[in-house]
Formats: sequence, structure tokens, C-alpha cells
Amino acid sequence: MRIGVDLVPLRPPLTGVGNYEFYLLAALLNRPDAPHICGFAQSSWAKVDKHYIDEFRPILEAGGARGTWSWADQSKRLLQRSNIARRAYSWIRRRTFERSYDAKDLALFHAFAYVAPGNLRVPVIPVVYDLSFVRFPETHPPARLQSLRALPKQLQAAPVVHTISHFSAREIADVFGISLSRIAVIYPGVNPSFDRAPSENSAGVLAHYKLEAGEFFLTVSTLEPRKNLRSLVIAYSRLSPAFRNSLPLCVVGAAGWGSLDMPEGSQALEREGSLRFLGFVPNQHLQTLYTNARAMFYPSIYEGFGMPVIDALACGATVVCSDASSIPEVAGQVARYVAPLDIDGWFREIQRAAEDVEYDIQERNRRQLHAQKFTWARAAEQTLELYQRATK
Repeated sequence: MRIGVDLVPLRPPLTGVGNYEFYLLAALLNRPDAPHICGFAQSSWAKVDKHYIDEFRPILEAGGARGTWSWADQSKRLLQRSNIARRAYSWIRRRTFERSYDAKDLALFHAFAYVAPGNLRVPVIPVVYDLSFVRFPETHPPARLQSLRALPKQLQAAPVVHTISHFSAREIADVFGISLSRIAVIYPGVNPSFDRAPSENSAGVLAHYKLEAGEFFLTVSTLEPRKNLRSLVIAYSRLSPAFRNSLPLCVVGAAGWGSLDMPEGSQALEREGSLRFLGFVPNQHLQTLYTNARAMFYPSIYEGFGMPVIDALACGATVVCSDASSIPEVAGQVARYVAPLDIDGWFREIQRAAEDVEYDIQERNRRQLHAQKFTWARAAEQTLELYQRATK
């Protein structure tokens, strides 16, 4: 079976979409009955095999770009930011895709970026991670909303729709009228970097970020409006200066889109060293941060899954997260919950964690056992079943 996929999400540093595609493809290709996978990048096709995955993995871990970018490449990316250039680029890419896919003799196209790059005469399986672009369109750039205009038509034509939580399946059914029987839920697995023993260099990693074990708070996400960092920072700012000095709030994540609408006083927190933006952090370092944080806070307003939650639990971290959307489905009974915009609720949890050095540490094993239910091997098995279902 020859499967087509879109490689555009695999541009480091990866967001949740890119991580899901990469680790699912890696697990698929690790099977003896792996399908042949052809990936469409910016304007051409590439064979996606174990060699491709092995070549990409260290770049993913380091957070760098794949290959060497020339000045022409960089200029092209800058031009693509303008509306006129973006539309022209999309049109050229669509035409190239539509003219070239026949030569690949595809059985189907797995649209990891929600929609296929162009029209096809083979089945398309859209991957719909969440409907934040419908529920909270103001949290997405106009270009992203424009790129998803073809989604309703592709959903109606799809033999099956792929999503990542039962919450998202219900959302798809409610908004687009797709029967739940036509929607397949395939959970992500724990990031393999977090599903093994911590590095022996944990002390060195913590020293690199000027942190001490158990003496910092953590939050991890792409920095975008719906991640609701504002509520968490307001709550954290209410801590006494003594607690803030001893327990900095470390924000991990690459910049996304839109204003974070940070509260007044955020810059003062940064100057005093209590609010720290660490940017993108390699997985090896992130595992150390998860493992050694006093608590990991995840205040997102809306998620299709919430991969940082399950990754943190796999490291044994205490997780305090939103009680909204898919997050309770993912974290189950091993996390603490707060309504996303409940500033007082977030403050109570932060204060509780600050005052109790042994905060919830006895539950570490239970959290890790819960996370072990989520595996990429199982996701790959379900994906093969999905392909067979779509091509009957």
C-alpha cells in the first residue's frame, strides 16, 4: 500500500501537529508490515522511510531546520509572509501537487495538515486535531483560517475522518454533521524521549537554566493566545516576593501566532527573574525540566488532546491543568483541575504547590502508569486498520 502524506508540518521547531505526524510515521515505519510512504514537501515528493526518520530525529531533538537554508530560501520564506505572495505560493504548490501525485500511484492521502494540498482522485483521510479555528477563530491568523476553507468538503467526501480524542470526535460530529461511526480516534503516544530513564546529566541541565531540582514551576506550550498564559501569570504574580524568588515560573515553547496579551507587571516579573521565557527546549532538557519541576501548569482554553500534559505525566510531574475540552480525557484521575479563566483557582493551586515541598510527590508512580497507556505502537496499529478501512 502506498500512502501520501504532507511534509509541511515537519518544519522544526515542531508544534503539536508536527510532533503527532513525525512520531506516528516513525512508529508505522518500525512495523514489519509498514506501508510505503511518499511525502509532499514544499513543491516536490520525497520517500519517507526509516532513513528519512533517522536523519530527521536528531534535528528534531535539537530544534533546528532540516538541511541547509540558502539566502534564496530565507528570502522566499520572508516573501511568503505577505498575503499576495502567500496566495501565489499556495496556488503554485496546489497545482504542482495535483499534477504530480498520479505518478506516485497512491492508494490514499493522509492529510496530517487537516486538508490535502490540492484535489485528488484517491481517498483522503483528513486529520482534524481540534476545532479551535471554529470555536475560537480570533486565536488563529487569517491565513490559517483561509487554508481550512476546503475542510468541510473534504470531510464530507472522506471515507473516514481521523482525530485524536473523543472530545474532538464529538466536536466534529456537532459542527460538521459527520456521524461518529465515520470518525476514528487515535490517541498520540508519549514522546519517546520522555518514556525512558532520565539523563544522568540532570544536574548539568538544571544548571544550564540556573534552576534547582524541585524549586521551579513549569508551563509548556506553543506561545499562542488560546494557551491562556495570561491567566497563569496573573495568578503567579499574586505569590509573595519570597515565594517568587525561590520558585520561578519557567515558560517553555516556541513563538506561535498572535499577542499573548500579557498582564501589566509581566516585565517586572521578568526583570526580577521570577518569570522566565526559556523558548524552545530540546527534548532531553525538557525531560529534565518535567522531572524536576515542583509542578507543571497547563491553563489552555481549548485543546484537541494536550500532548505536554501526557508527556509531563510520563516523567512523573505533578500536573495542574484546565478542566476544559479534551484535557480531562487525557489526564484522567492523576491531575488537578482548574477552570481556564479562574484566576483565583490557579492562584490556590500555585500557592498550595509553593507551600508544600512534598507537593503530591507520592503520586509520581501512579501518574507514570497512567501515561504508559498512551503508546505510538498502538497508534500505528490503529492507523494501519484505518488505511484498510479507507481502501475497502
